[in-house]
Amino acid sequence: MPSRVLVVGGAGGIGSAVVRRLAEAGMHVIIGDIDRDAGETLQRDAGSRVTFHAVDVRRTSSISCMLTGIRERHGGLDHLVSLAGGATPKDFEGLLAMEDEEIEASLRINLQSHLLLAKYVAPLLEASAEQDRSITFVSSINAKMDFGLPVYSSAKAGLIGATKTLAAEYGRLGIRVNVILVGTVSTPRTEAEPKALQEYLAGSLLDRFATPSEVADVIYAIIRHMSCVTGQEIVADCGQTVKGHYRHKRSEER
Repeated sequence: MPSRVLVVGGAGGIGSAVVRRLAEAGMHVIIGDIDRDAGETLQRDAGSRVTFHAVDVRRTSSISCMLTGIRERHGGLDHLVSLAGGATPKDFEGLLAMEDEEIEASLRINLQSHLLLAKYVAPLLEASAEQDRSITFVSSINAKMDFGLPVYSSAKAGLIGATKTLAAEYGRLGIRVNVILVGTVSTPRTEAEPKALQEYLAGSLLDRFATPSEVADVIYAIIRHMSCVTGQEIVADCGQTVKGHYRHKRSEER
């Protein structure tokens, strides 16, 4: 029986590459996303191994509804990849420019949603007959560097802490938990954001950004090949966190 993988946020730029990579590897992939049009289009394009379930990860009731549908249709799950989230327009303006409800909204989508998914998916993963089961969070190098988005960065750093503690709690259930810290990736969404992309590029050791397909390859490796790895943060950023050009430039400007 093919491994069953839920990819939440699977209709986005990186998420769709993950869905295609896992499906090409013979896994049955369930897309969970709020964007029904994009999710259903990807389901049609990616082949018979891909199905779609609409979900709003900000609401527990929506997560529960999705997982109930997955249990009824597919019998359970073996792996979760959680890509939910993204910086809001207000995140780029800094903490002092954000209203309280805007701070809460950013934390809800970028941190709380991942914790809720991990909580409610655990019984399905625990019941899986596969020997190796896993949860992979997708975070950002904003967790480690100053890109001027304090609330978003706080949420992404929170995923590192969640990974360390959940790896211990879920390890008793035989479930691995890891987090990927993704650097700048060129997607339609990121290119539309108010980012200093040329300055970010100058901070890459490889003089380029990671591609969605490269991030998908990392996630595939974690799921399929890194069966003894848990509680770890894996950086996929073409060397941005090592070179740190953008961070130092911001410090010089202050």
